[in-house]
Formats: sequence, structure tokens, C-alpha cells
Amino acid sequence: MDLHQVIDDLQERGLLGRMRSRSGDNIQFSCPFVDNHGGKTWQKSPSFGIRDTDAPGRPAGAWNCFSCHSGSKDIADLWSLLTGQTVDEAREEFSQAEVLIDTVLAAVHKLDEKINLVVTCLTDWPKTTPLESCQLAKDYLTGRGVGPEQWEKLGLEWCGEPNMPMRVDKKHDKDYEKSSVKGNRIIIPVWWQGRRIGYSSRAVGYETDLKYYRPMTNMQTTFYDPYDVLTGARGLVFVVEGEFDVWAANHEGLPTVGSWGSGLTRHQAKILARFHNVVFLYDPDKAGVRGVARVGDMFGGMLKWRALWLPTG
Repeated sequence: MDLHQVIDDLQERGLLGRMRSRSGDNIQFSCPFVDNHGGKTWQKSPSFGIRDTDAPGRPAGAWNCFSCHSGSKDIADLWSLLTGQTVDEAREEFSQAEVLIDTVLAAVHKLDEKINLVVTCLTDWPKTTPLESCQLAKDYLTGRGVGPEQWEKLGLEWCGEPNMPMRVDKKHDKDYEKSSVKGNRIIIPVWWQGRRIGYSSRAVGYETDLKYYRPMTNMQTTFYDPYDVLTGARGLVFVVEGEFDVWAANHEGLPTVGSWGSGLTRHQAKILARFHNVVFLYDPDKAGVRGVARVGDMFGGMLKWRALWLPTG
């Protein structure tokens, strides 16, 4: 029987008062055996103690009253005396309660895991203007083979602010002092399973190590899928690394999704396992080669896959 569970239950039933103080390893209460104290439910000095740590000869759950000298080394005896149940009945009741608690905790843990796999955006939506307002962005996209018709379909926007929005600490609901991520970026809305989960952004007009900025959590559970390939037929799907690769491949009529880089995760592999023909078109650089090798090592048994290497550029 869980000691603190017994104490909480007795207090809820009004059979044991609130904790008065602590003396060493003993939690002190007014003695619940009021008949031994002239009917007093409150004693000026609490005389009743329940031990909450183990010690030689005095296990956790041992209890006694220094005034009326009632006591036992088993918390089950206290429960039995105060409730009228036998010790065996008490143990059975608490055993059932512990099973119920374990079941509830397991369900909560499973729910936590599910919640922890939900993609959330770490910033507010950037301040944007229509893409047509920035000639630099239009020239860049046109140079990459992405025309106005695709801009509109993909919902692309332009953020001309000096910096991207600050990350919001969702747990403590406060902003960091200043975002260190530069602005002047093409904003790419990211949708997943029918809802907008955040955005990706591509720096334009300057050199930076952070060409792509994707302030989202748990991205390993999703793909970039602006054409809803994953909700369609389960035949053929191509997998590429980045957003521009997705646009280019789909423009050529290939049903394509992006894996946010060359590191396929188990969550993503489970999604792809529904397809009968998975073709990886990763970049033929070291990262791409390692990524395909990892697919073979980790997920070769669950995917019907192959890789095609395209000429550089």
C-alpha cells in the first residue's frame, strides 16, 4: 500500500486531520483516535506521527501516538482501525486503486508522447508583404525556375524586415531579447494534414550559413508536402531534400515530397511505408549519399525503395 495514498484517502474521508508539523522522519498530526483524548479532534501539541522513511526496526508507514500509545508498524493497520475494513480488504482496495492509477499514468504518458510529436511553430508569423513587392525575390525565384503561377499556388510571401520574429518560449510565455536570424527572406507556408503548422524561409540577396530557417518543433514527423501527395494514391512517390527540389520535381510531373534534408527519420519512414514505390532523389553530395545509405541500413526492410542519382546541378 502506498503510504501517501493512504494518508490522502484518510484525509479526504475526514478520518485524519491535516499535517501539523514534521519531527525528524515523522509527519505529525492530531491523533485520530479522539476517544483516547477525551473527544478532542485538535490537540495543542500534535502527538501522532507517521514515519515516511525506512529505518532499522521502524519501516515507512509505522505510526504511533506518544500520548495514548496506540501504534503499529503497518499503515494498513491504521487504515483498518479508522475505516472498519479488515487489513486484507484494505490491501485489496489499494491494490485495485494502484492498478487504476498505473493505467491512467500509462494513458497520460501515451498522450504526452502524442502531443510531443505535434509540430508547432516557435515564432509568430513574420511581417510579410506580397511577393510581387520585392523585385529581388521575384528575380531569384525566376532564376530557380519558379514562376508566378507557382508563387500563388504555394502561398509564398516576402519578409523584408531586418530580423525574423523572436522565438516565443511557449512554456514560460516570454520572448527572447532579440532574434539573431536575419530577415529579407522568402516565406514558405508549411501545411500538414490540413492545417498550417508553421513556415520555412529562404534568405535572398546575402550570404549566410542559415540559408533556410524553419522555426518548428518535431519536424521529423512530417514532410514538406504542398501538393498533398501523401493524401493521394499510394503508388509512386519521390523523396527529395528541400523545398525548391519539391517544386522542381512536381513541375516535371513527379509526385514529390521533401524530407527537410537527407536524414530520413523512423516517423517519416512509417509514412512512406504505405507507398508501393519510393524513389529517393537526394543530392549527390556526401550528405545525400550518407542519407541514402542510412535508408538502406535502417529502413530497407520496411520500404520498397530505390535511389536515383542525378548529375550535379
